[in-house]
Amino acid sequence: MALKLNERYPGRFNNPSAGYPQGSFKNRTTPTAKDGSYLEKDWANDKEGFFQSLLATAVIAANGSVDSVGSSQYFDALRSVIRLTGTSWSMITNTPTTIAGYGIIDAYTKTQIDSSLLLKANKATTLTGYGITDAIKVGDGGFMGPAPTRVGTLSSIPSSQFFTASSPTTTDGPVGQGQGVGIHLTNSNTQFSVDLFNSINTGIPYMGYRINYTSGVTQWYSLWDSNNFNPTTKLNGDYATAAGFVGGAIDSPYIKHSSATDVRLATKAYVDANLGAATETVSGIVKMSTAFLANGGADNTTAMSPAKVASRIAAGLNTTLGFNRTYVDATASRSSGVSYTNNAGAPIQVLLSLNTLDASETTQVVVQGVTIYSGDPGVRGQQSTITFIVPNSASYSVTLSGTTIQRWVELI
Repeated sequence: MALKLNERYPGRFNNPSAGYPQGSFKNRTTPTAKDGSYLEKDWANDKEGFFQSLLATAVIAANGSVDSVGSSQYFDALRSVIRLTGTSWSMITNTPTTIAGYGIIDAYTKTQIDSSLLLKANKATTLTGYGITDAIKVGDGGFMGPAPTRVGTLSSIPSSQFFTASSPTTTDGPVGQGQGVGIHLTNSNTQFSVDLFNSINTGIPYMGYRINYTSGVTQWYSLWDSNNFNPTTKLNGDYATAAGFVGGAIDSPYIKHSSATDVRLATKAYVDANLGAATETVSGIVKMSTAFLANGGADNTTAMSPAKVASRIAAGLNTTLGFNRTYVDATASRSSGVSYTNNAGAPIQVLLSLNTLDASETTQVVVQGVTIYSGDPGVRGQQSTITFIVPNSASYSVTLSGTTIQRWVELI
């Protein structure tokens, strides 16, 4: 069953048309006319019956949440019902039997595939057996096999490959590193290449690299690691004298350079003991404020960065009346006697333009439970204006008698 809107609500809905066989909604002819469509329980239940039937047929229990795009139980129910009542393939007639019959132009036919299979090469065990001449074999260039020993210079290797360097056969390896392995990498435009080299001739692993240009080659550069550059053996209290410092005992509060310039390397313990926190009158260590302390506004011992200062200023301005706000015409969404709440995050200003209709008109404005205005707004037949400010999160309402709202504007 389904309602015929124009018959059930005579004069309140449009008569049936080709687009709406059961009638359609219409607006009232004037703001005070009572000839427009309205919401009524039978009409709403008529529509609700359709949606709830979808859930019942699809055996889906309502979860109590509002449907949205991407998460709609009604849409899921509709798809489920379509699948349950889908058309059987056997009921479809005049089905083609060929690829061309379906209009498919990017697939091979059985005949074409059979013909192509006749051209397939016989099984072989080598690249040569398949007639392939442009592929790398196992061992070529050191791939998947021992890297070949380079005779001559590494810089003149024509393409990217692994190599074994062995002095004196290989003539331009790193000095003192007679035996090693590496890789030669050639740039795509062949304008330069890179040699990476590794050896263990001295008992300690050595890694080096060099760049080869068309105009010449660079020296070999070492890649340092914990074996050939151990930070624990570098400058400290024991080795300060060798670096030109005196008084370099490990337990000294600082070490002083022996030159005329007073350069001191202080220990952390010395700094902690002799340099305290900075104050308004004493220099010292400054602790930066966290976002939590900056936003709290009560801390007086830490420093704020320019970014946090700007953030706090912006946050304060955003809670003031009129800052970064705009006038919004709220006439269509406001009514007499209805309480509203200011959720703008800052105070707002309300401006009312009223039409006075008779001599006994009254207007009452209530903000946060307090009546801030109650009286006759003006002369009958004329417009009057009322403006007031609403604090953040406060409720507000305007109740009219003998007066109508001509315009309701809010500075939000």
